[in-house]
Amino acid sequence: MADLVISNQKIVAGAASSVDIFVGRLAEQTEVFMNVQAVRGEADGPTVFVTGCVHGDEVNGFEIVRQIKRALDPRSLRGTVLLVPVVNVFGFIFRSRYLPDRRDLNRSFPGTARGSQAARLAHVLMTEIVAKCDAGIDLHTGPLGRYNLPQAWCDPNDVKSLELGQAFGAPVMLHSPSKDGTLRHAAAGVGVPVVLFEGGEAMRFDADSIRHGTDGVLRVLKKLDMIDEAPEAMPSVVIENMKWVRARRAGAFRPGVNSGHSVEKQDRLAAISDPLGHETFKIRAPIGGLVLSHGTSPLVNRGDAIFRIGY
Repeated sequence: MADLVISNQKIVAGAASSVDIFVGRLAEQTEVFMNVQAVRGEADGPTVFVTGCVHGDEVNGFEIVRQIKRALDPRSLRGTVLLVPVVNVFGFIFRSRYLPDRRDLNRSFPGTARGSQAARLAHVLMTEIVAKCDAGIDLHTGPLGRYNLPQAWCDPNDVKSLELGQAFGAPVMLHSPSKDGTLRHAAAGVGVPVVLFEGGEAMRFDADSIRHGTDGVLRVLKKLDMIDEAPEAMPSVVIENMKWVRARRAGAFRPGVNSGHSVEKQDRLAAISDPLGHETFKIRAPIGGLVLSHGTSPLVNRGDAIFRIGY
């Protein structure tokens, strides 16, 4: 088994190790660390990373990581799982999707050691974790005010990414090429396939999404022959295209369908009214398909994304 070193700390076989990687300081000089829980089996095998909270307010991710840590036994594990419960520590501290400089970490990869705060944090994750792995799983939720149906995103042009998505077994598998600047895209650039999981919304624990996420990670590890057992999965609904539905006026938002509902073209999706209900504007489906996400805020502005329909 080859040596594995993270932040100058050797990860020993047959044990779980905790590594704190220095990533910077707050303004009053409090040191900030990104914690990595490394579970290394006694037997050789692949090295896989699991990341939560690349967006600092997407808390389902760190709960999934916590449950995965409890499920893994280094005595029977083949290979290594690197668990990063909170990547964007700065955003997590302030309950924010972004870093203090308002940059989106998931648009800052692969980063650079001498760039912005986001670029430096992305660089640390890429060099200390991603580059040392054979595959990865990146855990996300919808943003504040929008719920995402549990879904796995994979690149249909990348056979290994597609295999990971199929193994994950989420209710929905979305064929989506990765975008420049994302962790998924940067990892693919160094030969590390990644499946991205979306489920729930920011700053809320969603039991259903956490269950799907935890089970999916275990199924990927089983697919890679790192563990012997994982929960069975139902066949995923495969989505190849998406269309956003936006509010055409501001007001009080009353959805009539939620994520997971199937709709036909021109079905009524929601109503938007003024505060006193004097005028109501109906929102109808522009296409037929499966509702992948829906707005949860009772108030919307014109142009807000209120539904995403997959087909």
